[in-house]
Amino acid sequence: LTYEMIERGIANWPPILFTSLRFALAGAMLLLATTRGTHQQIVRTHSLARLVISGLLMFVTGNGFVVWALQSTDPGIVAILVAMVPIHTAILTSLQKRAATLEPSACFGLVIALAAIYPLIAPTLGQSGQHFPTTGWEPRSPGEAALGLQIGCLSWSAGSILAAGVD
Repeated sequence: LTYEMIERGIANWPPILFTSLRFALAGAMLLLATTRGTHQQIVRTHSLARLVISGLLMFVTGNGFVVWALQSTDPGIVAILVAMVPIHTAILTSLQKRAATLEPSACFGLVIALAAIYPLIAPTLGQSGQHFPTTGWEPRSPGEAALGLQIGCLSWSAGSILAAGVD
């Protein structure tokens, strides 16, 4: 549903403007909800740079590639590829901790999570995605869209790992 709504939004708005407004509105709502009635500092100054980098990785690069790919790719396919984020996160985390392997239970959980996605998107598979007027910024091929989505997934995973270390 998320990717279908994004697809509808970018049909009527420039993709980067749409996604920027979407996250600005969500961020403002969260900021208001967390600061309501309190005057405490939400983010420690020494954590700010790490959070800015994390936000850029997750929202600018990660979500930016998703919105870019949705201009010419079926939302169900995008959902499958974005579902790879837990795998990317697990691999990057194990590399960060210099662990050569993932625990068997983690591998099993990732397989179950990915398998659970198929019934959700199966009805949309095979349908052509909505194609938008050519702007020069959309993927030129399905392979290019898939590569962009994987870069976006890796970027989102790296941003998540970076943000997890903030106190």
